[in-house]
Amino acid sequence: ARWNLRVFTNIAESETRHAAALTQLAATVGVQPPVAQAGVYATADLQALYDQLLVLVNGSATGALGAGALIEETDIADLRRLSAQATDEGSKAVIANLASASVNHLGAFVRNLAAAGVTYQPQVLTAEEFATLTSAAPGRGGLGKGHGMGGGNGAGGADCIGTCPATPAPTNPGNAGRGYRGGR
Repeated sequence: ARWNLRVFTNIAESETRHAAALTQLAATVGVQPPVAQAGVYATADLQALYDQLLVLVNGSATGALGAGALIEETDIADLRRLSAQATDEGSKAVIANLASASVNHLGAFVRNLAAAGVTYQPQVLTAEEFATLTSAAPGRGGLGKGHGMGGGNGAGGADCIGTCPATPAPTNPGNAGRGYRGGR
């Protein structure tokens, strides 16, 4: 892997499972998924976002972690909208599982940024939503007491990703935690 961080390998494996679940769901509900081509998106907005994130990913490990956190935030918001439109229980279950995994992935990226001294600031979710998601008791890999940012006395970060406050708020990484364990 380019930045040789386990979080990227673990989440890539998880995303492969997620794609398989979506493919199976599409077949179940009679929808033909679009043919994907890496790095090519149907709308100008998505293409611009991809191009912007690619610069971050190629720039540094913390840039790549920040891009990963932004993608997971975006996924959470998109899955919330999709969940409100879902009509069958199978779709709702798959969407709920994907949303839970995205929360875990967001936690993994935020923990890795904190370990590198970088404070991630939410860019899609509200500060309150982000705080709720990243402080809740984790399933596997989330942030919570004993698993990352809860409970300990860690050093603050001087850098941040996203829209940063004028004076960066200190992080509280607590124990290094058990780290990401593959998620869902």
